[in-house]
Amino acid sequence: MERTLDLRNVENLLQRKQTLPSSEELTNMIYNAELQVIVMKGNPDSKLIETGWFLHSIGFNKLLNEQYEKDTINKCIEVSATIFDNLLQNKHHYNFDLLQYCFAAQVSFFATDAYSNASAIFSRDKIGAAPQEDLAQLSQCAMWCATALLAGMFHQVKNSSNKYLNEIAQVYENQDIVDINKTKLRGHVLIIEATQKIATSLISGNLQIIDDAIESISAYLETDPLSGEHTERWVAFHLREIATSFRNTSIWTLLAGVVPSDVLTSFACASPSIVNMWPSQKEILLGPNGYFTTDNQNYFISMPTSSGKTLTAQIIIAEHALTKETDVCYVAPSRALCREVKNSICARLRMFGKKVIVNSSEEPTFDFTSQTKHVEVMTPERLNYLLRKDAESFFNRFGLIIFDEAQSINEGSRGWLLEGAISFINTELAKRDGKLLLLSSSIGNKGIISSWMASGERAISYCQSEWKPTRRISSLWTTRPLWNEAKDIKTRSKKYDYER
Repeated sequence: MERTLDLRNVENLLQRKQTLPSSEELTNMIYNAELQVIVMKGNPDSKLIETGWFLHSIGFNKLLNEQYEKDTINKCIEVSATIFDNLLQNKHHYNFDLLQYCFAAQVSFFATDAYSNASAIFSRDKIGAAPQEDLAQLSQCAMWCATALLAGMFHQVKNSSNKYLNEIAQVYENQDIVDINKTKLRGHVLIIEATQKIATSLISGNLQIIDDAIESISAYLETDPLSGEHTERWVAFHLREIATSFRNTSIWTLLAGVVPSDVLTSFACASPSIVNMWPSQKEILLGPNGYFTTDNQNYFISMPTSSGKTLTAQIIIAEHALTKETDVCYVAPSRALCREVKNSICARLRMFGKKVIVNSSEEPTFDFTSQTKHVEVMTPERLNYLLRKDAESFFNRFGLIIFDEAQSINEGSRGWLLEGAISFINTELAKRDGKLLLLSSSIGNKGIISSWMASGERAISYCQSEWKPTRRISSLWTTRPLWNEAKDIKTRSKKYDYER
């Protein structure tokens, strides 16, 4: 919390309004709110809620953005997200209030590139159940659609919004209402329609639908507001910004023409649905040294934990499986990770008839001529067995070999096994047309690894991204030595009386 709670950038802003706490008081209020969440007692301070909305309004007011430095604006957004995150975990709120806090925190996370947090808080706080189709709680239905959309639940949004719109159409038909724009429910209906269009567009790949949604939201915001319509317009304003961001970062925009459309469909339709790319994934796949922008044979990809390394590998595997005649070999350090990788890839490849198997033991026989296996996930021990048994058949079958958690090469017990396999494969692939890919989340000697993999004429692309989707909290623990309280500890050793 320390980085977020450094309120020096917003201290002057807080002093401009007498009803707001000072920076020190705000820090203590946030700490108290977190303590209330832990002990599950007490109500949140109303002044904390007021401060959260104040900082949120400062951070997203485009007119005020010109008056303050960028660091100040970003700090306002970060602190407001922390406040709303704490309020979400307090159970003394109505569902509609929780949805408002969730949406405010989500748009703040999007603004600070903490995209995964927007999905995490929606799932964590158990507000993911869609409300029933009831016009009496239409405002809650609209707010749920907006928060679920920002959480990446596109299929759920599409299905629920269709139900809401059908119910609304039926009620309006029974009451002979012709123009919904003349009713006070127009804002809620627009939000539901917009989220339905955005979700449909991202799933189907028809970007014209999301353009229509952005246009309809803009037209709504240009009309004169009705009495009590401020919440709907607030949500609509942020939906327009998020929809534009979704369009620009969608796989349909970034990977169109780069990978087959069937690959994009498999990621959009399979569970979990993936339709947007993070900055780290865009950099690794489409950057200057990216996998799809270079034509090298060796790749060394380094990405921080939780920055989308697994999904990046899935895109590479799916593209190879659909466009190449050779199979993919995926090497993971443990059997548990092998099963996890297999389950995640299966959902993508199943849609176009490709199969994934896991082999983690040294089986006595192996059929290299089988045409039913397109991706095989294995441990280093299994890989070494296959190489010893028939290396020629192995290289004839596999055209892409991926080593996950390549930093395991530093392990004393199994590192030499992994290093030997990579060295042999790298040498053999120099005579063939195949690709070798190393994945790592933390490796220090990248220069040595890169020069080691650059064998002969095989060029290597070193792709690295430092982008992280979440805030990392670091703590330093120390001990206080008791120099004057020496104590001898007896041991069971027969050779030595005391432990030294």
